[in-house]
Amino acid sequence: MDSVIPKGTPNKPGVRCTDQISYGKDSRNNADINSIGSATGYCPPVTMTGTLTYSGGQLKVEAHYATASSFDVTDETNIYGESLICSNHGDAGMPDKDGYGTIPCTDNQLVAAAKKGNVTVRVILDPASSSTAVLVQEKFQS
Repeated sequence: MDSVIPKGTPNKPGVRCTDQISYGKDSRNNADINSIGSATGYCPPVTMTGTLTYSGGQLKVEAHYATASSFDVTDETNIYGESLICSNHGDAGMPDKDGYGTIPCTDNQLVAAAKKGNVTVRVILDPASSSTAVLVQEKFQS
């Protein structure tokens, strides 16, 4: 999965990532985001975590601390699940190093799972877009 996650935007010298990119939808705090930028030289892509939902024709992530943030998927979006998104797979598979699903799923499976509202996901947005997901992963259920 690491090869799917974009590096991010090069960090401008002397400029914090949070002063360079809008992280309003991101679930991490500013200190964590800025420390990633300092350590790697790249401002990380916006990452949302929370419950996957679907309303008004939109996929959304509802976090405990904020209002739901919508996102789009394209043919280029990588979608990985385990038992809830890829419900017809029958095998939970193995989580990646961060505890997220690794079974490839379709966008139709993603929408069906979102309509149930019981899936925890991580959504990583394209650094060139504020709304298009490059990666959607179901949190592994243990």
